[in-house]
Amino acid sequence: MFNRELYFKALITRTLGREFRYIPRIGSTNDLLRKTCATETLPEGTLLLTDHQTAGRGRAGRRWYSGENLNLTFSLLLYPQLSMEASGLISLMAGVAVVDGFRAGGFFQAGLKWPNDILISGRKIGGILAERFITGHGSAIIVGIGINVNEDLAQMPADLQASTTSLFSTTGKTWSREKLLAAILLAMESYDPTTAPADILKVWESYCTHAGKTVKFNRGPTMLRGLFEGLTDRGCARIRIGGKEQIFSSGEIEFDDTDN
Repeated sequence: MFNRELYFKALITRTLGREFRYIPRIGSTNDLLRKTCATETLPEGTLLLTDHQTAGRGRAGRRWYSGENLNLTFSLLLYPQLSMEASGLISLMAGVAVVDGFRAGGFFQAGLKWPNDILISGRKIGGILAERFITGHGSAIIVGIGINVNEDLAQMPADLQASTTSLFSTTGKTWSREKLLAAILLAMESYDPTTAPADILKVWESYCTHAGKTVKFNRGPTMLRGLFEGLTDRGCARIRIGGKEQIFSSGEIEFDDTDN
């Protein structure tokens, strides 16, 4: 079970994660936090965490599997003053914060895949689902984050074992989820997408696992192939296809094995 006392002992943020809510078992932390916003006035940085998420969601409605009492599955409430077009910066900021949190714990091998995957050696260790909605206070964004921390891959569904990993499987040691969460929140609080988005974009590009590489880009029913050149000032992907740079605000990147 997540140790609340140890978490608050490690937490040194100003606001993020200070309002902390814990539910042992839940369908989706994003869904419950959003429903709670409809009946309660929650402060900036409210965090909802569970030890067993039974209906976790990734992008495009994909399921997110997480073993009980092993990983980090949580949602964070933010009230950023961002346009709809710039909202993608929040997901990028969360990814950077997760990698920063890993590094604070001494693990330097993780990287990012656009727009919201955390990877180790090409395998997914975590994902981010940011959802924007309207509250009585105006626009809000719930950032859902799932990270495989102490998961034993041998216990995961067989269809996920080839594409997934965890900190435990990579390092051979058990990690403190409480300290890791505190480190991620502190890292996230150091970035400001409203006044200094360039800082987020610069660090994200330095953590990108496919910068300057040829990628396959799944755009709905169409599969494109091009060179990933980086991000726009609003976090969109810049991909050079057929000699011409194109801008994409959504889609899914796959690694191209034919790229040198």
